[in-house]
Amino acid sequence: MAWIKTVPPSEASGQLKEVYDGILKTMPFVPKMRQLASLRPGAVEALELLAKRSHFGGTSLGREREERIALVVAALLKCTYCAVAHGGLMVKSGKATADQVSALACNYHDAGLSAADVAMLDYAAKIALDPERISEADITGLREHGFSDVNILDIALNASYRVFVTRMAAALGLEGEEWFAEIAPPLRETLTVGRRL
Repeated sequence: MAWIKTVPPSEASGQLKEVYDGILKTMPFVPKMRQLASLRPGAVEALELLAKRSHFGGTSLGREREERIALVVAALLKCTYCAVAHGGLMVKSGKATADQVSALACNYHDAGLSAADVAMLDYAAKIALDPERISEADITGLREHGFSDVNILDIALNASYRVFVTRMAAALGLEGEEWFAEIAPPLRETLTVGRRL
């Protein structure tokens, strides 16, 4: 599971059980990413709320764009768990082919995306890798591609959330989900951008 003790759903009680039960109302399992903070139930609750507001359909960007940001940031920050989870879900849900996911993870500039989506991902990449290089010109460029200020805020929220969770996953040795074994081995290998799971 991880390099620290975690509490699985079968052993949860009190506030943690309530949080896990809430997660299980919207998905079939409690992701190991949430279980990673289980020693601090309030943190699990906060992470879940932030995830719902910055990703998972909670933004003005739409799920496909949210997933693109998640995958690209994961690849840039070398988070295998996040890359496999988001790339795998894109393929599993039929939102992208394995080739499209591989192109996004390896070089989104050559993935056949619209100019607006490339600009969005360039901004997300700067947030992840070198936020001090971001200037007002980046914001102006996003507006020129049709993004509203709410959209720009949502890009920043999503990318910043991704930076946070990729660091947590790496720092605490998060292991992969069982369903990762269902992903075709060539794609899994491509998405193994950092530590092997």
